[in-house]
Amino acid sequence: DLRAAYRKAFVDEQGRITPPSQSAYAIALTFGVLPDELRASATGHLVDAISRRGHLTTGLLGTAALLPALSQGGRDDVAYGVLMRDERPGWLEMVKHGA
Repeated sequence: DLRAAYRKAFVDEQGRITPPSQSAYAIALTFGVLPDELRASATGHLVDAISRRGHLTTGLLGTAALLPALSQGGRDDVAYGVLMRDERPGWLEMVKHGA
């Protein structure tokens, strides 16, 4: 029932989530609220959202879900790219500065 209600309220037939934030896609994919037939297209929309910005824009809640969502969607390449980014904003940028 939860999956059906979420889809009706926030997801179109192409797997686009409203609002189309990286966090919305990452959380929906990680927590399994999308129907199986829309997971691949939603993963593609997440990858597109990351590509448009060139970095993550997830904030506190979405950050923990981002890498698992990408990996579950078969996009380890994008997950590693996000993880290994050493420019601001990026996780390795903080390491370069002593974190």
